[in-house]
Amino acid sequence: MTGKSGDLLVEALKTAGFADGYKATSFHDVSGQGRTVPLLTNWKICDQDPKNKAIPVTDTISVGVVEFGESCP
Repeated sequence: MTGKSGDLLVEALKTAGFADGYKATSFHDVSGQGRTVPLLTNWKICDQDPKNKAIPVTDTISVGVVEFGESCP
C-alpha cells in the first residue's frame, strides 16, 4: 500500500476481515514534524509494520505517513 492514501488501507483491511479497519491501524507522521493525522485521504503511506506478512485480525498495524506532495523519508 506504499504510496496510496490511508483511507484505501482502511478499506483493504475491512475487506481482509478486520472488523474496523481504522481501529486496526495506528497512523503517525514520519516527516519529523509531529503532526496529527486527521483526514486519511490527505496522507500517503510511506511504511508499515508489520510488512508483507499475514497477521491476526486482532493485531494493530503501525503506518507511517506524510501528506501528499511530500516525500517519504
